[in-house]
Amino acid sequence: MYRFSFLLLSFLILTSSVAAENPWLQRDWKKELRLQEQFVVEVEAQLAQLEANGSKSEVIAALQSKRAYAWAQIGDFLIHLGDSEGGRSAFHRYRELWAAKPYSEAGDVKRASTATPDGAIRAIVAAAQNRQIVMLNESHHFSVHRAFGMVLAKELRKMGFTHLAVEALSESGLENGMVLNTSGYYTNDPTFANFIRSAIADGWQIIGYDDNTISPDAATSKEQWDFRETVQADNIIKRTLNKVPTSKIFIYAGYDHIRKRPLPTEKGTTSMAGILAYRTGIDPLTIDQVEMNDAHEASWRHPAYAIAIEKKPNHEPFILRNAVGKVEVFGYKNVNAIDIQVIHPPIEMDTASGRPTWMKKLAGLHEFEVPKNLRPSFGEAWIYARIKGQPSDAVAVDIVKWKADGIAPSFMLPPGDYSFSIVN
Repeated sequence: MYRFSFLLLSFLILTSSVAAENPWLQRDWKKELRLQEQFVVEVEAQLAQLEANGSKSEVIAALQSKRAYAWAQIGDFLIHLGDSEGGRSAFHRYRELWAAKPYSEAGDVKRASTATPDGAIRAIVAAAQNRQIVMLNESHHFSVHRAFGMVLAKELRKMGFTHLAVEALSESGLENGMVLNTSGYYTNDPTFANFIRSAIADGWQIIGYDDNTISPDAATSKEQWDFRETVQADNIIKRTLNKVPTSKIFIYAGYDHIRKRPLPTEKGTTSMAGILAYRTGIDPLTIDQVEMNDAHEASWRHPAYAIAIEKKPNHEPFILRNAVGKVEVFGYKNVNAIDIQVIHPPIEMDTASGRPTWMKKLAGLHEFEVPKNLRPSFGEAWIYARIKGQPSDAVAVDIVKWKADGIAPSFMLPPGDYSFSIVN
C-alpha cells in the first residue's frame, strides 16, 4: 500500500479528533457523506478551472490532495452506513488519485507460482500455539478483514488467549457491553461492531490502546507517527502485561502498526509491533491481510495475487507455503517484518441477497428479509437492524440502503432478536 499517504491520512484524522469529547465520533454519517460528495464535485470544478488557467502547480497539488482525502472519507462514511462495497470502491478511487502501487519485489511471482495453499485460520492457529502475542492488521476500507478478525478471535479464545487489544476503540470504549457510536470511529462499521460483540460474548477482556494526543514536539507527520507508535506499545503493556504478566494478547490494528522490523535500535521508521517486541522481549506472531487483496483494477493488485487465487478455488482466506512448508510473504516491506500473510479471494456479490458472499461464507451471517412496512414506496432510505432493547446510539448489526426502484437487498444478521428503524 502507499505508505506516505496513510501517514498523512492518520495525521489528518488525529488532528481532527483532539477537540473535547471527540466530536468526530458523534457525526451524522448520512449528512457527512452528502457533504463530502458535494465537496468532491466542487473540487473537480475548481481543478478544471485552475488547469485551464495554467495556475501554479502547488495550488493544483493542494486541491488534488484534498480531493483524494475526501474520497477516503467517503469510503469511511459508506461503510458506516453498511455499504461495504461502496466504501471499498471509494477507497480504490483514493488509491487511484495517489497512484498507489503494491509493494512487490523481484521473485514474488515466481515464489507464488511454486507455492502450495493452506487454510489461513488453520495455519494461524498452528503457528500461535506457543505464542503470547498475536497481531492482525486490516485495511480500514475492507470490512471483510474485520469478519476475518472475528473468526480468528473465536479460535484464539479457545486456545486460552485472554485480552483483545483494539486500536479502533476510543477512550469512552464500551458501555454496559454495548458498541455505541462513541465507542470508536471505525467501529461504526456494523461488521466491526459485530466483531466486538462476538468477542464480548466469548469472554475476551477488551481494551483500547490508541491515543489521539498530538505530540507537542512533532513537527512532521513522521514524528507524530513515531510518537503514536510508542504510546500504543506503552498502553498495551500497561493495560495487559503489567497487570497480568501471563496475559495472552490478540492485537487488532491497522496497516503497518504490526510490522516488527525495524526495531528501535535499527535504522528506519519503527512501528508499534517493533517497539512492543523490543520492550517486552516477546516475539509477536504478526499477520498481514492488507497486501494480497482483491482490487477494482488489476494494476492495483499485487502481481502475485492473480497466481495465488488460482490455487484456492473454494474461496476461503488462505496462505501459501513453499516446498519446505515455510509460509510465503510477499512485498519488500514485509520481509522479516511479517510472519504470515493472508490472501483474501476476490469479493463476489450474492444475487439473492444483493450482499457480498463473504457475509455468509466467512462471517456466518443469515439472510433476513427487510420488513415490508419499512420499505419506501418511492425514493430511498437507510433501514437499520439493531439488537432488540439497545438504544438508538448503538451501532447497528446491519444497515441496508433500500431504493424503491432498485435491487431489494436483504439484511445479513447473526441469530438473535432485532428491532428495525428507517431513516429517509
